[in-house]
Amino acid sequence: SGNDHGYIASVVATYWFVSISMVYLNKVLMSSEGISIPAPLFVTWFQCIVTALICWMAGQVGESFRNSTAALGADADGKPSFFAQFPKAEYKINTGRKVFPLS
Repeated sequence: SGNDHGYIASVVATYWFVSISMVYLNKVLMSSEGISIPAPLFVTWFQCIVTALICWMAGQVGESFRNSTAALGADADGKPSFFAQFPKAEYKINTGRKVFPLS
């Protein structure tokens, strides 16, 4: 339906905005004379850690929304709450071992 197309377009636009913003932020941090950080590995590592923490927190919030009785209801279109859509982040050691050679 039309509402689904709008939702998908907003997700794509948000992803595009965040991705392009990160590219320009990294360019400024790595090459600007005034605020250059001479540690590209640290910047990359820090961005990965922050992303992992955001995903973990979104998963915790999503789980609490799914477990609460108020969030069990859906909106008028039958879609679950925005926060209830985030899956809980899990680390499975066996899966990690299987995909490790791919990295």
